[in-house]
Amino acid sequence: MNRGQDSPSADATPANNYDIYKFEYDKLCNFREMLSRNIMIWGQICIPICASIVTLFLYAIFSNKTKGYNLMIDRDIFKLSGWLLFISILLFWRGIVRHIDKQLVYTYPRMIQIEQELDMAFIAQYFYYNLSNKSIQYIASWELQCPAADLKKLSYNEFEQKIKFKPHCYLLLAWSKYQYKSIKSRGHLFQNIIVVVIIFLTFFGIIFL
Repeated sequence: MNRGQDSPSADATPANNYDIYKFEYDKLCNFREMLSRNIMIWGQICIPICASIVTLFLYAIFSNKTKGYNLMIDRDIFKLSGWLLFISILLFWRGIVRHIDKQLVYTYPRMIQIEQELDMAFIAQYFYYNLSNKSIQYIASWELQCPAADLKKLSYNEFEQKIKFKPHCYLLLAWSKYQYKSIKSRGHLFQNIIVVVIIFLTFFGIIFL
């Protein structure tokens, strides 16, 4: 038997590895897109529900028919129950968004590893531009021995030129150090602050209704 014909060719293993990495990467991309859609869907569900609750309870309180006194329950209890229902939906929305976003972010290190093997940098660039301040400080001070302010000014390509090789390993070092907190909130912190402000405003609102 000709052993040369039965044995795999020299370039078969790299090709197979590429296919395996590409398959896994595509699956992770699809999973990431699904999670991103889920975050938007929950917002599209919860925000209209909250608006409907506010509208319904305000209508019941200010209606000429009820005037807030024929609601079957005490007026203050009615207002408090409406407010509690309102903030419960808001807090549920922010909680489920954080849970989904955490799942999404935890796909990044594996995708960065695969991109390093495939010579890609889509997620790596996204991760780099969204590094948290503590991650930037860690990479700059401990790994590159340079001021964090200098690192913040560098684009991804400039960062790659500075270190003379692929930046993926530095991004993974930041991830291993800080995990979920290695990147910014990407707008979620701002939304959380808005929700807290709305909760306090509506609380003081029901006091004076």
